[in-house]
Amino acid sequence: MRRAPRYLVATLVVLAAGRARAQDAEFGDLGHVAISAERLFGYVHTSETTTVAGVDTSRSNDSFSLFSNPFGGIATGYGWPRLAVDVFAARGLSVGAAAGFFHVSTNNTSLNGFLLAPRIGYATNLGGRAFFWPRGGMTYAHASSSAGSGALTSTGSVFALTLEAPLAIVATPHVAFLVGPTFDLGLSGSTTTGGAKVDSKTTDFGVQAGLLAYF
Repeated sequence: MRRAPRYLVATLVVLAAGRARAQDAEFGDLGHVAISAERLFGYVHTSETTTVAGVDTSRSNDSFSLFSNPFGGIATGYGWPRLAVDVFAARGLSVGAAAGFFHVSTNNTSLNGFLLAPRIGYATNLGGRAFFWPRGGMTYAHASSSAGSGALTSTGSVFALTLEAPLAIVATPHVAFLVGPTFDLGLSGSTTTGGAKVDSKTTDFGVQAGLLAYF
């Protein structure tokens, strides 16, 4: 029984050393895992070009959103809130992906959608608690809607090159705010309703914010 206090002291020393190392470590260190809630609110400018029978039609939309609204303006899917996981495979170098899903149902109409956005990035300490974390990757978003039994259904998808340049501002150890520009360059897209298909390309530019925790 006399050994128990020694074991307890040794355990406390190990835990204290581990805590000190964790406090000394900074965002982007090798082995860190960042879990983010992204694009929760901000400003987005959207431009869309559709092609019907060889004729192009363009339109644009500006929106400010809080937790987004799939029915607001031109709904591309790029601006939807999403969860992301990034792993730092080397000091500063991150590999990860973001994903999102929504479901809306009103009366006999339902709308479902999801997005996937794999990416790579590199985090640099700007001094103090601010880190610059530019990232690049691809985004695929898909949505479908139906209006009851026997009614026409509509499906749509968009594909884009995605570039982001957020600042990660550490608020407390292992928690940071994300804020910065986002750019989704539309590469392809289409909407099909009742067998009729319309091709489109949609591009988003915005300044958006979110939160992350890293371990």
